[in-house]
Amino acid sequence: MTDNAELGIQPGSPKDFGVPEPELTTEQIEPSRLLANEVRDRLQGAGLSNDQINDWADAFFATHDEGGGAEFLAWIQARQAST
Repeated sequence: MTDNAELGIQPGSPKDFGVPEPELTTEQIEPSRLLANEVRDRLQGAGLSNDQINDWADAFFATHDEGGGAEFLAWIQARQAST
C-alpha cells in the first residue's frame, strides 16, 4: 500500500483545483459514494475531509462511467497537477 505522504494529493475540494462542480444523475450517486468509501481512509490520511472526498468522487463520476480506487486516485493527482 502506498504511504499517504506518497499519494501526492493535496487537501482541498475539486473547485480549488479548477474542476467544475458536477450534477450527478441518480444512477451515479451510489457508485460515487462506494468509490469514495473505498479510498476514504487513504484520502483522509492525505488531509482531505469527508465532504472533499465526496466532492472528488462526484466530479470523477461526472466524467467516468466506472473506475476503481487506483484510477480515482490517479485522476485526482492528475487534476491537481494540472493547476
